[in-house]
Amino acid sequence: MKATPSYLFFFRAMFLLGLAGFYGCTRDNICLTPTLINMRGGFYRADTSNTLRDSLQENAFILFGGDTLYIQVLKKSANLAFPLSQKSDSVTFYFVADSSNIIPGKIDTISLFYQRELKFISAACGFQTFYKINQVIYSQQVIDSIAIATSEVNTDLNTEHLKIILKP
Repeated sequence: MKATPSYLFFFRAMFLLGLAGFYGCTRDNICLTPTLINMRGGFYRADTSNTLRDSLQENAFILFGGDTLYIQVLKKSANLAFPLSQKSDSVTFYFVADSSNIIPGKIDTISLFYQRELKFISAACGFQTFYKINQVIYSQQVIDSIAIATSEVNTDLNTEHLKIILKP
């Protein structure tokens, strides 16, 4: 049986439609935006000329959380990062500078107060909570001062929000 030109046209058209449908169904629902938004901070010490220098924490940790407590170990790190609460306008965490020698009088308490704003990112990513840090209250056992470097906590992964200056 010999194919007629109308059958050949039909099969070619179906093949091209199938090919276009296959390549047209690419996944556009991939979320490339970070889904976890962390508040980031850095540890510093002032040198003799009052210039801030990174302070590497050899054996420190932070403790945070509400109903569930979380510990973040800071071994040879000058930074910390953790998510803020999506249900509360504040978070309190505890900083222990030397976990090998925990002395109650050397534990600092840090309380952050912030505003939450729900933002629509995209259909693939949905909504995310962005934050604006308004105030920081802290004890001064090991910490000299804390400065809000950038108050906006969002999907920018390269921003440091808090500068935690430690006593010499």
